[in-house]
Amino acid sequence: MIGNEKLLSKAAITSGSFAQRVGLATEDANRFIDYIVDASFLKNNARVERMRGSTKKLVRLGIGEEVLRPGNYGSSGDGFSDVSTSAVTLTSKAMKAVVPIADDALMDNIEGESFADHLMRVVANQIGNQLEYAYLMGQDIGALAKNHIWEMVEGWYPRAVSEGHVIDAKSVFADRDINAEKLSRTLKTLSSKYRGKRENLRFIMSDDLYQDYVDALGSRTTPLGDDAITGDSLMSFGKVPISSCALVPTNLPVPVSGGGNTTLSSASVAGDTIIEVTSATNIQQGDMLAIGEGATCEIRKVASIVATDVTMDSALMFPHQSGEKVVECTLDGTFVMLCDTSNLVLGIQQDVTIETERRATEGVTYFVVTIRCDCALENPDAVVVLSNLKVK
Repeated sequence: MIGNEKLLSKAAITSGSFAQRVGLATEDANRFIDYIVDASFLKNNARVERMRGSTKKLVRLGIGEEVLRPGNYGSSGDGFSDVSTSAVTLTSKAMKAVVPIADDALMDNIEGESFADHLMRVVANQIGNQLEYAYLMGQDIGALAKNHIWEMVEGWYPRAVSEGHVIDAKSVFADRDINAEKLSRTLKTLSSKYRGKRENLRFIMSDDLYQDYVDALGSRTTPLGDDAITGDSLMSFGKVPISSCALVPTNLPVPVSGGGNTTLSSASVAGDTIIEVTSATNIQQGDMLAIGEGATCEIRKVASIVATDVTMDSALMFPHQSGEKVVECTLDGTFVMLCDTSNLVLGIQQDVTIETERRATEGVTYFVVTIRCDCALENPDAVVVLSNLKVK
């Protein structure tokens, strides 16, 4: 068995390394966590909570706005300002990363002693990318079978949409393009009590939407337009930095105005290719339908329609109950999320284990890393989502 310190200090990996399960020491686990965070959008845009156990309670204190009172002599000091508390609990979920290492790589090992460190960084980079998407977009599907890690956690965006402040760009504005007017409305929607330190706030958006905003600024014949094109300065709006995130989707469902809008008239089970709706008005072959809501919402293309029976081009992944919504949509939506970086919490338990599984017939050694993670939106009231935007 290779030692933890040796593992993360550029020790060479051989075919006999990690023959047994290795639990990383706290220092090494923290280093691996740093690798994960540093390799993704999460660095400087979210708050990392290192968990010593499977749960960690985050307590937030609140106090009335009027704390100071007139200091009259002989006054009893009536009208004290109460302190309120609220708590969010992180509950870690086990996740595994499996990386196959071919015998050729182990035998040749052209990187020598740097191979182990390189491997750890590669694994951490991929873990970071997957966690980034799960933390942003994940929706816990409860007791249903989970095939992806984003089905295990409740991500920041779904929480913000359900509990925070939402501006629908499609219904509020004349178009769905990103511009200063929309960012201004988003900033003004955030309560002024959360705008004190604007350098800690972030406008989070997709890379493509970020580029649209750069293009809009670049059309100006001003120094700001020049900086936007050359990238000589970090983009911001109203002193709030703009952070682009490659994994923010640009293909979210957006309801079609005047399109099909109905409900299921009977329950469906996973594997069904036909759904029965209460009305098929305005539903046509080739339309995209959003079936259900929340974590089990799924998008399917209409293959054919007979009366109120709608046949889809692929089977359902989840069961759906009678009465759930069926809405025609386009798959071109994206969003901007405004919040403080400390409000986006990612918890990673300091319990990282490493082991290998040797498969001689394949000529491969499987490198397995097990971590436990969770995420939380600490204060939904301090988040604004500008939804249903569109990339040009």
